[in-house]
Amino acid sequence: MDGEPEKWILMVTARTPTNIALISGNISVTLDPNHLCTTTTVSASPSFDRDRMWLSGEEISLEGVDSKVVWEKFVRVHKM
Repeated sequence: MDGEPEKWILMVTARTPTNIALISGNISVTLDPNHLCTTTTVSASPSFDRDRMWLSGEEISLEGVDSKVVWEKFVRVHKM
């Protein structure tokens, strides 16, 4: 069907534990992800009118430098 957007959505979610590091004291602690973690979900679809990313359940702007780096890596890995 020409002109209609494709109907697929690719969604990837990653959950990582929080790490606290005290550089001058050379102490690093990784917290239990069952108690404190970050969850990031990235979705892509040719039917989306724009790129979107969620961090810990909240949609974030892809205008920031860090967000752009994450998004570009996602696109590169999935060859979109």
